[in-house]
Amino acid sequence: MNAMIKTTLTLTVATLALSLTGCGKTALPMQSQAPALVQAYQAQAPRQLVVKFKLSMSTAAVHEFNAKYGFRTVKVLPEINAHVVEVDSTVGLKLAQIINYLKADPTVAYAEVNGTMQVAPMPVMKVSPIL
Repeated sequence: MNAMIKTTLTLTVATLALSLTGCGKTALPMQSQAPALVQAYQAQAPRQLVVKFKLSMSTAAVHEFNAKYGFRTVKVLPEINAHVVEVDSTVGLKLAQIINYLKADPTVAYAEVNGTMQVAPMPVMKVSPIL
């Protein structure tokens, strides 16, 4: 039994030592600009929201919804039961305030600002093999 404990302990220490040996070794050194490569940029569309409904709505119900909030449907996304709506410029509220009102609406699952997301490519880290 003493030999089994000694073998298990030796294997555990060897595994730990080998796993720590490869940590931090890269074929290419990380550049100081790496955080800039991982930045996400979101460009906001002018006064547009994406509104997802809980249930399917008829065209008349959507027109009534738009009239209630001062929206105009720009695009319909049937795959996710959502509409891209443009907020009328005469509505004096900020988009964040309008989203808060929409959260209280029982027909709305969620509402968010319409925007495009662009992500820079991630740097590839190449780890040297453990020999």
